[in-house]
Amino acid sequence: MLSLGLSLSALALRQPLAPPGPRLHIASGHGHAGSTFLCDQPGPWFADDQPIAGETGSAWTMTKALEGAAIRCGASNVIQVDAPGPAALLFDLNFATDSYQALGLPLTAAEVLSHSRASVKNIADSSGLFSPRAANILPRSDLGLLIEGTRTNRCLRSRELNHALWLRSGLSASRDQPGIDGAAGTATLLTATSPGGTITQSITATGANYWPSFFLRRITGTGALEGTLNGSDWYPLLEAEPGRWFISFAPGLHYLNIANPVIGLRLATPGDQILVDAVQLENSAVGASSPIYTTSAALSRAADTAQLSPALTALTSMRRGTILAEITHMSMLRAIGTYPQVVNARLDAQNKLGIEINGAGQMQGFLPYKDSQFLRRPWSAGLMMSGSRMRIAASWGGGYALARFTGGEGGIEANGYERLPDIAPLSIGLASNNGGQQGFLYLSRLVWFSDALPETALAAWISSASLPL
Repeated sequence: MLSLGLSLSALALRQPLAPPGPRLHIASGHGHAGSTFLCDQPGPWFADDQPIAGETGSAWTMTKALEGAAIRCGASNVIQVDAPGPAALLFDLNFATDSYQALGLPLTAAEVLSHSRASVKNIADSSGLFSPRAANILPRSDLGLLIEGTRTNRCLRSRELNHALWLRSGLSASRDQPGIDGAAGTATLLTATSPGGTITQSITATGANYWPSFFLRRITGTGALEGTLNGSDWYPLLEAEPGRWFISFAPGLHYLNIANPVIGLRLATPGDQILVDAVQLENSAVGASSPIYTTSAALSRAADTAQLSPALTALTSMRRGTILAEITHMSMLRAIGTYPQVVNARLDAQNKLGIEINGAGQMQGFLPYKDSQFLRRPWSAGLMMSGSRMRIAASWGGGYALARFTGGEGGIEANGYERLPDIAPLSIGLASNNGGQQGFLYLSRLVWFSDALPETALAAWISSASLPL
C-alpha cells in the first residue's frame, strides 16, 4: 500500500500543470463599499454569478448594494466578504443633560471622561448666566461640555469700566447693574453724552496676535456701536437682540498683530446706553474664550485636559462608522478663521476628524486629515449668533458629511460630501492641544455608531436631532 501511494504521487507530480487562471484580490479597503477589487486579467465581473452591468475592466469598486455577494472576475477565484450587520449604537454622550450610555449601559461622567484643570473656570448655562467651576471640576452645564486651552486676559479691571484705568470721553460710566453672573453691581452702564463717546484702556504688552471680546447688552438706542484695538481705527460690532447678553465681535478687529494695544468701545449717538462686563484681550488666541475676570493684573486660566475612557476609545477603533454631534456656540462668529475641534480621531498626528471654519466663513467640512491632505468641501455659512447650535454628522466608509446651524443667521447648508476614506484605527479625544482654538464652543452631545449610516439617517439628525435607530 505504501509503495503504491508513492508511485501514484510521483505520477501526479509528473503531470503538466494547468495554466493559471486570473487572480482576483482586494487592492484597497476591506471588501465593503468603496473597496477596490483588482484582477490580473480584464472582466467581465460577476456578483453571485450574475453579471455586473457594464463592468468589463480589470478593476472594480464594491458598491453598498453588492456588499456580501460572491465576487468573481471572469474565471478568477471568488472573494466574498460578509455584509456588515446593522449599525450598532456604541455610545451616546449627552453632556447637556449629564446622561451617558455605552452599549446600552448607563455610565457616570467619571466613567466617560478623565478630566483635570488647575484653576477656576466660568461657564454659562442656557439662561445665559455664568457660574464658576472650581479646579478639576468638569466644566459642563445644560449647554454641554466646554473644553478650552490655556488663555490669559491682559485687559485689567475687566469688570470695572468705571475705574481710572479706563479713559472716558463723551460718555459716563456707572457700575451698578447685574453682570453676566447675575450678581448686583458687577456690570457697567455706559451712557453716551456726546456724539462718538469713547472708553479705552491702554495696555503695555509686546507685539502679538490679540483677540478682543466684550460681553455687551444693549439697553437703549440703535446708534452705531464700535470697537478698537489701537485707539484710532474703529470697527462696527456685531450685536444680538436688545436686552440680551452677547459676546460681541467685529470683523477686521480680531487677531491683529499689535504692540501696546488700546482696547475700547465707541457709541455714536448721545443717549444710547449699553451694559458692559468681562472685557477680554487674549493674545495668540483664535476666538473668544470663557470669561477671565481681572483686577490689577493679567490673569491666566489653566487648560482643560479631557480624555475619553479607554473602554470608550476601544469601541471607536474601526474603519467604518458614524459620528453625530451637536455644538452650542457662545460667541458671535462670522467670516473669521477659527478651528473648533470637536473630535480628535487620529491614526497619528496627521489623522483627525474635526470641523473647520475658514477665513471666508465657510464650513470646510467634518473631515479627516489623511497624511496631511485635507479632504474637504465647503458649505456656505452665515452669522453664528451667541447661543446658536450646530449639528454635524459624518460617516466614513459610507461617504457622507452634513452640517447645519440652528438659531443663527444664514446658517450652513446641509450638503453631501465626497466619499470619506476608510481610516483605522480611529480613536477619539477631547485633548486641549486644540481646545484653545475652539471659539468658545460647548459640546452638547456626541453619538457614535459602529457602521456608516446612509445620508438619509444623517439628514434626520441634522433636521431634528433624532437618533437614526
